[in-house]
Amino acid sequence: VAAALAAIVLAAQQAPAQTTDDLPTVAVMDFTGFMLGEAGNSVNLGKAFSSMLVTEFSGRPGMRVVERQRLQDLLTEQKLALSGRVDDATAVKVGKLLGAQYVFQGAVTSLGDQLRVDMHATDVETSKVLLAMKKSDKTTNLLDVVVSIADDFSKKLNLTAPSERPPVQAIPVK
Repeated sequence: VAAALAAIVLAAQQAPAQTTDDLPTVAVMDFTGFMLGEAGNSVNLGKAFSSMLVTEFSGRPGMRVVERQRLQDLLTEQKLALSGRVDDATAVKVGKLLGAQYVFQGAVTSLGDQLRVDMHATDVETSKVLLAMKKSDKTTNLLDVVVSIADDFSKKLNLTAPSERPPVQAIPVK
């Protein structure tokens, strides 16, 4: 029994631990989009959605997420942020410079109480869009949509299993 226990301990010590270098790295670009409210007021919803998506991915084991400041610094350095829109070819270039395997991009639009999110994942090495998806819901369910789309992309790209989370509270609108 002691010999078997010693063998297990020795094997565990020699087994390579999963380091952050082994984990897939993702970069989330700023989404385009806006929110048009009932009074005609508009808000840039794209950057807020991107930030929430980064937070959602960052809280999951099994992947690394490029820091938003590092991403912004590179875009500024490369003079790519001036237009406010980064196309697929530019996103792939930025992803390669950051060491990311996947780049997420998309658009989010809210008109009245209707929300639509379009998102796609590009493989940085091949420049191919691996997965594209759209989600529609009520604007008050924005937080649920962020979690749901992060879960779907994580599953389909085998990044990590979705974590168990308590239900998300609805956003008060009035």
